[in-house]
Amino acid sequence: MKKIGIIGGSGFIGSYITKQFLENGFEVKVSATNIKREDKYEHLMELENAENLYISELNVENKAALCDFVNDCDIVVHSGTPFQLNFNDAQKELFDPTIKGTENFLQVINETPSIEKVVIIASVAAYNTNFPLPAGGKNT
Repeated sequence: MKKIGIIGGSGFIGSYITKQFLENGFEVKVSATNIKREDKYEHLMELENAENLYISELNVENKAALCDFVNDCDIVVHSGTPFQLNFNDAQKELFDPTIKGTENFLQVINETPSIEKVVIIASVAAYNTNFPLPAGGKNT
């Protein structure tokens, strides 16, 4: 049985991805930022074939933990972003963890040749067109 690792697999988009893989007979490992917050992933335990579901604590900013998470996976899906509506410092609470986590993810995937496929999915945050910080870059 193929094993799928889903970063963000209990989130809005990730829950649907998790459901599809379970229904199609895969073994699924889902990341949880805080394993003690069962309310964030308990809905997955009600899915069909949930006996093939494993929850693993993961902070994508920790490269060693990320390496451990993907190590036994055949396919890895990254659909996780630390998105929240209420924050004090968007740079520190949203952007920095997302950028560092994505950098770590790409490095770990590159260093793990046993992974057959990788899927990167944008977060629901991509739909927010009224973000409080301007995007930097080349002036046009």
